[in-house]
Amino acid sequence: MIRLRALLCPLMLCGVLATPLAAHAEGTTQGPILTAAALDAAGPYTVESYKVSSADAKPYHYGGATVYYPKASGETFGVVALMPGFLAFQAVYEGLVKKIASHGFIVASLDTVGLAELPDTRALDLAGGLRHVVDMANSGQAP
Repeated sequence: MIRLRALLCPLMLCGVLATPLAAHAEGTTQGPILTAAALDAAGPYTVESYKVSSADAKPYHYGGATVYYPKASGETFGVVALMPGFLAFQAVYEGLVKKIASHGFIVASLDTVGLAELPDTRALDLAGGLRHVVDMANSGQAP
């Protein structure tokens, strides 16, 4: 059994790595080729934001959020959720989330209910915050 697993793991990894290459070869859009300069620069979108209060976040079991989004009408963007590390809060990552949003992503910068929460509780906070932001967007309560 162990030998079979040792053989299958590298094969699976090769399959996973080859899939994007095959898709690219077939003409599937993979996005721009990133360089260090591109990662350091702000993206093409102007960024706006809105706040979700801790009171509004409470039913979803997280501590509130600032949601940054690219200002563009008629376009669809992916959503990224960021929850700060242990004993940190969302303001620590403000520059990073604004840069990500400027490249065409909606970024939900979330706070936990308590700063000293353990990973399993933080995971629930993160899932709840992401669910809330998506629910707000789908119901027209958010830009």
